[in-house]
Amino acid sequence: MQILQLELLTRQLSAQRAFYVDLLGFELKEATENSFSIQAGRSVLCFRQSEDAVCYHFAFNIPALQMEEACHWPRARCPLLQDGDAQIIDFPNWNAQAIYFFDADLNIVEFIARKNLALPSVGAFSAKSVDGISEIGFPVDQVGGMFGQLEQALGVKQYSGDLDRFCAVGDEEGLFIVVDRHSKKWYPTSVQSAPHPIVLTVELGSKKYALQFDVEAQLAIQQLEME
Repeated sequence: MQILQLELLTRQLSAQRAFYVDLLGFELKEATENSFSIQAGRSVLCFRQSEDAVCYHFAFNIPALQMEEACHWPRARCPLLQDGDAQIIDFPNWNAQAIYFFDADLNIVEFIARKNLALPSVGAFSAKSVDGISEIGFPVDQVGGMFGQLEQALGVKQYSGDLDRFCAVGDEEGLFIVVDRHSKKWYPTSVQSAPHPIVLTVELGSKKYALQFDVEAQLAIQQLEME
């Protein structure tokens, strides 16, 4: 599954633009008075101005061979989040490693290097090394119920976790991180997960879908015409 576009809200539009474009060096794709979007590999990440406080968790896929270099790259620009003393977090069950940091609006951003994807690394690590958006978190009331809806509508499968507090749905190119909003905090922080509006477009094989997730943890899915 490929996450083609992800739209999130922010109270700090100008600060977010400065963080992603000026500090991290992502390509600015489009900008208006109330929104901007960046090119993140094969994905587009958009932020839209809102007055509501939000906190999202999302991740970018990066080449596994550049994890050490990637760790130093954001650390020179913003502090990394840690689990104990570890800045590079190992996920042996996923054959992956990850680093985490806050963006300008305190979303939890993750760079994850999945060895099974064997993404090519060309040149020094930079924002251009990002392959695409690989994860978006969905905090819900019933993990099993959300998994059932996604499986029925999209045909996606359970990748990892259980159907109680946490379930990753999809594949290594694109995952929905479905968590229990009442008991799950966003790793590796003490921030409690909570549903906030999310709009995204995904592609699965020859089909494309638009998804809208709201503050009530409800998800609407619509199949789109392929271009």
